This record gives sequence, structure tokens and C-alpha cells, in this order.
Amino acid sequence: MTVGRARRENSRFRPQADILAKRIRALRTTQGLTQEDVARRAGIGIATLRKIESGAVVEPGYFTVLAIAAALHTGPTELHAAVTPTGPLPTGGISG
Repeated sequence: MTVGRARRENSRFRPQADILAKRIRALRTTQGLTQEDVARRAGIGIATLRKIESGAVVEPGYFTVLAIAAALHTGPTELHAAVTPTGPLPTGGISG
């Protein structure tokens, strides 16, 4: 019986985390920013950004990702599209 979170290497979100890490790193380097620049702009610790960019954090917090997106002058939709094979989710209400 597994208690607590799955280990990062066993996480079902490993592929998405790797894509997100690459997307954040690509946006940062394209803009000529250091990890320190982005962390400061996002209001997060440099270690947190390093762990997300390296893929060590498989499930980063929602508000952390929003802060990083804002620091990179992009939106969560663009980051989401990078990790979703079918692109961004459709807008509008949830049908039920």
C-alpha cells in the first residue's frame, strides 16, 4: 500500500513535467533571462525554479506556475498548450 505522493520517477505526470520544464527554460533563455531574474520577477525561490526547470518537481503548484508564466510575459494557456498534445482546452462552460 502506497502512502503519500508517488515518487517523482513513478509519477504519471513525469512526461508533462519534462515538457513544462523544457518550455519554461526555452522561454527564459529566448528572453535572455537568468533563473535568478525569473525567480525574482515571479516572487519564488531560485531553488524552486531550478527544481521545476530540471524536472525534479513533477507537480509544481498552480500559483507557482502562474507566477512563472507572468514573469516570462506569457500566460498559463501557452504553457498548458506546451504540455497538452491536443493543444489548449476549449473555452466555455462545462457541459454535463
